[in-house]
Amino acid sequence: MVIVGAGLAGTRAAATLRAEGFTGRIVLISADSAQPYDHVPLSKNYLRDEPGYHQLFVQEPAFYREQNIDLRLDTVVTGIDTAAHRVTLGGAAAGGAGAGGDLAYDKLLIATGSRNRRLQLRGSDLEGIFYLRTLAEADRLKAALARGGHLVVVGAGFVGCEVAASARQLGLDVTLVGRQEVPMHGLGPVGATFYRDLHRAHGVHLCMPATIAGFQGAGGRVRAVVLADGTELAADSVMIGVGALPNVELAAAAGIPVTDGIVTDETLTAGVANVYAAGDVAAVPYGGLGGPLRVEHFASALSQGPVAARNMLGQNVRYGAVPFFFSDQYDAWMEYTGHNSGDADMLIRGNVTDGRFIVFWLRGDRMVAAMNINIRGVPDTVTPLIAAGTPVDRAALADPATDLTQVAL
Repeated sequence: MVIVGAGLAGTRAAATLRAEGFTGRIVLISADSAQPYDHVPLSKNYLRDEPGYHQLFVQEPAFYREQNIDLRLDTVVTGIDTAAHRVTLGGAAAGGAGAGGDLAYDKLLIATGSRNRRLQLRGSDLEGIFYLRTLAEADRLKAALARGGHLVVVGAGFVGCEVAASARQLGLDVTLVGRQEVPMHGLGPVGATFYRDLHRAHGVHLCMPATIAGFQGAGGRVRAVVLADGTELAADSVMIGVGALPNVELAAAAGIPVTDGIVTDETLTAGVANVYAAGDVAAVPYGGLGGPLRVEHFASALSQGPVAARNMLGQNVRYGAVPFFFSDQYDAWMEYTGHNSGDADMLIRGNVTDGRFIVFWLRGDRMVAAMNINIRGVPDTVTPLIAAGTPVDRAALADPATDLTQVAL
């Protein structure tokens, strides 16, 4: 079993293969030089040197040796030959110890994840401009935040907002720049307005809607972010979070079907016999929620890795997990369950101004998504309703006095 990509999906797949009784060879390949880690803490507690909900490393270092998993760090895969069942290793990813050569496989899992969308603007190569996806990038950003000063965050999605919150909690002055009128725009007007007010209340200067034209520097280091209207935002450091691109090039070159991600069926088979895909790179069917969907969140990688592993063992398991993600910023906790493709009606339970509420999205009498802010336990109740397409009573759903376990028709 060869697994390309040692993020959460790939590492969980390797662990599942052993847990399911597979005794053969497992090779887990990572282009990263660090042992497999969870990306979730990088924009949150890791930057602040605080304990968090997620451990940084997926497994203890001894796990791979004890489970006889051949973990190859700092190694890139440069090609896949699906006819010959071989992958080509291109040597070290960054001048490290990775070895080249070919590697045969019986089953192959592609879990290559995604990469930062990078800005190609005037001054983009100045020192002091950071992206955040890898542990190494997090360490560089963390060192910059420790120096204090003014941080300009370009991009007001999840990563940008979480970094802005962490920086404010560390005492930095923060400006958040976004192309939409409100941060976290993808959450819809209610959630986005909540986060706009939350960041303002914590002293973040919101500069949006705005478009970046470039960066100005002095002595090779960034000193300002320049907007399209000529405005200059002074900056001691800049963090850019403007989305991600799936790492599909390896699969595409091998003739594996690719759209926005590697297209799979419900068993996570990637359109070619004995090849599977999971995690950020996989575009997976989600039944009544639509699809194929490529969901860039930890819960999808967490659940897809084991399903792929079981199917690599011939168990014919269908993937049916409901999408889920969360964000913690300052003292606010948000969880989002399901998927709203934009054609659903919105229904609110609770008082938004109190900062404790739930937003439901419904298509007819079927719930397709729910977002709870500062109310715990909601995903456990709504996930079965969304998964089964259970009809719900809208009046009961909107009434905080009605237990969510009693809203089904």
